[in-house]
Amino acid sequence: MQSDESLRDELLAEVETVAPILTEHAPQSEELGRLDEPAVEALRKTRLLRFACPRDLGGDEADPVTVMEVLEAVTRIDGAAGWTLGILALTSAIAGAFLPVKTGGAGGGNWPDKVRVGSTVAHDRWPCQIVRLSPGKL
Repeated sequence: MQSDESLRDELLAEVETVAPILTEHAPQSEELGRLDEPAVEALRKTRLLRFACPRDLGGDEADPVTVMEVLEAVTRIDGAAGWTLGILALTSAIAGAFLPVKTGGAGGGNWPDKVRVGSTVAHDRWPCQIVRLSPGKL
């Protein structure tokens, strides 16, 4: 098994590879109120969207210190990208750990090309639900 430190180094190196794209597209993302397509695609080409997800679902199961350091590094580049990555990565980790096996959680399948989108905060005006999207949709 890979050590926490070597995983952290690899993930921080991946952050550096997407830094130029996130920096370049930060103004457009800010204007749109969401990450623009090139920023999303840059993140999708890395392990950053699933680095906190359990290993048995195709993630890296990063330790809490690594999660915080990676999110901090992305946030230094673009606050919106860091916020978005935190939501996506941690939602995937929580879903993977606690959803029933038949839904792909708790050891029920590999998610290498899937991203769980949303927030884990329920609200009576916006009830949470799980929706299957077409492949490639984010």
